[in-house]
Amino acid sequence: MSATTACVYAALMLQDAGKTVDAASITTAVVASGVEVSATLPILFERFLAKNSVSDLIAKAASPGAA
Repeated sequence: MSATTACVYAALMLQDAGKTVDAASITTAVVASGVEVSATLPILFERFLAKNSVSDLIAKAASPGAA
């Protein structure tokens, strides 16, 4: 599994568990899964998710496109 995919799964897992989705939590989850991740990738995810919540991203992906 790639580090990026692991960060996505970590963010989804943390959101589902009602936990804070931040760089430290993402890093902890990814390391626990046995995937090596650079220190900057979880920070990038945290910054992106600060502006775009996981719930909103899921809702946008699930909504039908324009006709």
